[in-house]
Amino acid sequence: MIDEKKIPLPYIKKSEYPGSDAGIRFMFRSVTVTNEGSGEEEKVMRVFIWPEPYCLTKTDPEKITSRDFPLTQAGKEEAVEWINREHEEHPERYENTGIRL
Repeated sequence: MIDEKKIPLPYIKKSEYPGSDAGIRFMFRSVTVTNEGSGEEEKVMRVFIWPEPYCLTKTDPEKITSRDFPLTQAGKEEAVEWINREHEEHPERYENTGIRL
């Protein structure tokens, strides 16, 4: 289970933040998107999850899931809850391979 306190929001605002836990890998990334309603650009936190053992760029795109969250403390907490929930609800997908590269 991922502890949101160990994921630094200031770091995410400046750079990608990768990690893994018991078979699941994740990447936090700050991206700029266009708000469909107003047409204005805004920064959001895009979070990717995928099964081990490979890095994001070497994983089959069909195995990667992503969601956008507000680039805030509350958004980070929501993202971590989502990752943990996905891990718990789909244990067969994120089976811990024991492989550490």
